[in-house]
Amino acid sequence: MGRLAFAAGWGLWLALGVTLAVRVLVFLLLMSHPVVNEFGEGVSPLNKPTKGDLPYYERTRDRLAQLDLAGLIAGQKENAVHALADGGDFNWKVYFTGPVFPLMLLASDYRDGNTLPLATAFLVMGVVWVWMWQIWMYRRGVGWGWLMLLALLPTPVWYIVTISSDLPFALLFTLFVFVFLSRAQSGVFDRPWLWTPLLLMLPLTRPNGMSMLLFVGVALLWAHYTQPHSVDAAPTPRWRRYAPLALIGVAGVALGFYFFPYLLGYIHVSQKDPFFGIEERDYWAGLFHTLPIWLDQPLSWIALMGAKLLSFMGMRYSYYSTHGSMLVLALRWGSGALFLIGFIRLMWRGQSMQRLLVLCYMAPFFLGAAQERYLLPIMPLLMFHCAWAINTLGRRWGWRHPATWKGFWSSGSAPVTTPSVSYSRRRRE
Repeated sequence: MGRLAFAAGWGLWLALGVTLAVRVLVFLLLMSHPVVNEFGEGVSPLNKPTKGDLPYYERTRDRLAQLDLAGLIAGQKENAVHALADGGDFNWKVYFTGPVFPLMLLASDYRDGNTLPLATAFLVMGVVWVWMWQIWMYRRGVGWGWLMLLALLPTPVWYIVTISSDLPFALLFTLFVFVFLSRAQSGVFDRPWLWTPLLLMLPLTRPNGMSMLLFVGVALLWAHYTQPHSVDAAPTPRWRRYAPLALIGVAGVALGFYFFPYLLGYIHVSQKDPFFGIEERDYWAGLFHTLPIWLDQPLSWIALMGAKLLSFMGMRYSYYSTHGSMLVLALRWGSGALFLIGFIRLMWRGQSMQRLLVLCYMAPFFLGAAQERYLLPIMPLLMFHCAWAINTLGRRWGWRHPATWKGFWSSGSAPVTTPSVSYSRRRRE
């Protein structure tokens, strides 16, 4: 037992080291040998992208640098009126984003010739983010083989050299999830100031962070109405129960107004996105024309949701070409299959709070574009459930392996389930 525990501990350190080594190696290689992305630009820590999402964040950065908050709000209002009048058309050229990532651009003075400070910060964030999940998974019985696999997933590696809001959002999301679910052990209404700032920063980083306001609101209401006070618990003051809900409501209304034009434009533009060669609007119109319309459209909508789920997991072709690199497709579909297994296991046997978290997070992407890029924040959680699904099947099917390899797949302990949310507070002895 002692040797097995030591081997597992050594395996964790090995996985952490591989995580660091792979990212540093990719970072250094791309400095001298940029990789061409789907826009035809060379991706490198030394190159500033000119396409993609970055121009929108730079526009917001310039407004913030001028302290022109009124201009930000006026621009969003103009967008909303324009979108409603033109049936969902959206002027991306005047769209403004949340302030968190633009402030990072401003603080690092990110520009041509000065890209390395922010690129280095992304490298550090990418390493720390994966380390956090590897330690979390290992403490819950996942073997170091799965931790190594998490270290080698292509999408998290790609986003340490792609300057966008994706990686900062994933890091903030992880911090919020860890703090919120840890507070669930003793009552989330006790010391809500620990997780509330992280919650509010999520929609200020990416618009889909609004879904986490929904998650927390549902979680708190569910706890409030379904979990009675325990006998040995001191009642939580009424204001402490309702203050977080009130704050979430106010933030939801204010941020909902700010991001409303983006929602309209996101839905409108996504109608032309292809899912397995068929545009989304064609799914909505109906695919099975030989069937009655009352059967055609529901089946087509179910097919659309299934296609979006597969695309969200990474099991898709490129939006720009169906003839991509076979290696890229193999990596994308292979990792996507693991995420899909993890998603099925989570929905079937996972803890209810984690199911609610993942479903709320995924909900916005079923309104528009769906790709593995948006899966980044919950990739490690799905990998965790994939590990336990495959390990459980292995035990049931009688797989045998030498004792020295047990730490590779499982550290030997049972998975730790996340406690349900409670609004009660334990009385200090």
